[in-house]
Amino acid sequence: MPQRVLPIYLAVDTSASTATGNRLEAVQQALIQLVDELLSSPALGDQVRVGIVAFADHAELVLPLTDLTALPSLPRLYARGATRYGPLFQRLGRVIDHDLRVLRSQDTSVLRPFVFLVTDGTPVDRDWERAFQDFDRRTRAQLVVIAIDVGADGGETWQRLNPVAVYEWDDHHEDVLAARIFGVVNDFARTLTTSVMLPGRHDSRPHLPPPYPPLGEADLR
Repeated sequence: MPQRVLPIYLAVDTSASTATGNRLEAVQQALIQLVDELLSSPALGDQVRVGIVAFADHAELVLPLTDLTALPSLPRLYARGATRYGPLFQRLGRVIDHDLRVLRSQDTSVLRPFVFLVTDGTPVDRDWERAFQDFDRRTRAQLVVIAIDVGADGGETWQRLNPVAVYEWDDHHEDVLAARIFGVVNDFARTLTTSVMLPGRHDSRPHLPPPYPPLGEADLR
C-alpha cells in the first residue's frame, strides 16, 4: 500500500512589522513545537512533510518540503520589507507544483496540500489576485489564514483568498502566539492524517475548522 503523505506549507510574512512584539520569534517557537510533536508521534511524523516560504517584498523558499523529524536544524527567519502577496503565490505555486510531481513519482498517496498563511498585515501590492488565482488553479491547495493583530482591515482580503478557516488574534506574548500557531497546524495535521477515505466523492472540501468531515477522492492528488 502506498505511503500517505500530507504536504504542509507555512507561508510566513517576514515584513518589517513582524519584528514588533517578537511575532516572528513566535513562529520560530511554533516550528520547534511542531518538530517535537512529530518526533513524539511516529504515525504523524511518517505522513507529514513541511515546507516554509518566507515572503515580504520577495518570496524565498527557506525550507524545501521535508521530513522535520530528520532535519538537524530549523532555518532562521528575518524581518524586512513590506507584505506582498504576488511574489508569495508566484513562488509557492511553483514550489508546490514541483513537490507534487516528485511525490507522485515516488508511488505515494498524496493528500491535498495545506498552506498556513501567517501574517500581521494585508498586502500592499494591488495586483496580487492574478498570482493567487494561478496558484489556486495549479495546486488546488487549501488555505488557512493565521492573522496576528490585523484587525478589521483583513476581512475583505480573507474573503478574496477564500480560505478553509481564518484565525484572527490580537498581539500577545510570543509564547502565547507560538502555542496558538502550533495548535492550529497540529490540529489540522492530526485531523487530516487520521480521516477515513470515502471513495466516490469528488466534491469534498472542508469549510470549517477541525474536526473535518472525512476526506474524499478530490482531496488526493
